[in-house]
Amino acid sequence: MGAFDGALTASRFTLTIDGVEVASFGQLSELSSAEAVLDATGKPVVGSPRPRVVLLRGWSASLELWSWHQAAISGSPVGRKGCTLTAYGADGKAVAKYWLEKAWPVRLSMSAVPGTSTQQLAETLTLSCDVMQRLAP
Repeated sequence: MGAFDGALTASRFTLTIDGVEVASFGQLSELSSAEAVLDATGKPVVGSPRPRVVLLRGWSASLELWSWHQAAISGSPVGRKGCTLTAYGADGKAVAKYWLEKAWPVRLSMSAVPGTSTQQLAETLTLSCDVMQRLAP
């Protein structure tokens, strides 16, 4: 094992598909990976754990994530995409990066943030994918 380099901090997270940044988020609440149970053909058993990412941001007027979510719900082949999740430090430099293979939005929710005088709106995106791989930033 190498020396401890210190804890990473991030101030922004982006989701990039086909080389285009489709969304930016201020918070990552979960990034998890679990071993999937495979059947005899090597395919994941329905209901077995999959990698998961949960991101939060202020509600955006962009329809990019909504359209992707609708494609995934309908079972369209374009509902699953390869994408890159990148975490950026306060200095704007990438500190961590993940490749999400055949990712799809399993949940997209909007809510008001309580306790504010103007009810700031928040959007939460939950992604699942077939494979999650950590990359060098």
